Amino acid sequence: MGVLADPQEARTKREVFFGLIFRKVEGYVCLGFLSPGTRDMKQEFYQWPSERGSMLHAIEQAQGSFNVYFCPQLLSERRCKKEYVFATPNVWADLDTCAPENLLVPPSVVVQSSPGRYQAYWTFEREVDPDDAEALSRRIAYAHQEQGADTSGWDLTQL
Repeated sequence: MGVLADPQEARTKREVFFGLIFRKVEGYVCLGFLSPGTRDMKQEFYQWPSERGSMLHAIEQAQGSFNVYFCPQLLSERRCKKEYVFATPNVWADLDTCAPENLLVPPSVVVQSSPGRYQAYWTFEREVDPDDAEALSRRIAYAHQEQGADTSGWDLTQL
């Protein structure tokens, strides 16, 4: 999620984005903060949706100092490991340079993460089994590999 000029507009867009992909399902969101030029990522966890405001504030405070990443699935504990993924309200693909219009199934949400690079999310009305969601994310990545999709970023706890 790139830097937006108007702070209130940026906050609103982030709130809408997270609301779309997590809906009202409860669980922990993992944020990763990476200082440019380093490999040490600091993780923080926020209860969704009750700590939404604190999570958005942390993202805002990190702008300009850190690259911010997040796990697209909700966790049962404050640990970003596959065994703690319990709610999968979406599947996702790191499209990299694959243009969203090339996707076989139109996504629910598209994010331009940087110029010419994208991420896509498909939301479900009900949560899907985590293994099924992970397999679907993998199939999406490989189906669009030749168009530029990243085939290494489909696992459930990818930040």
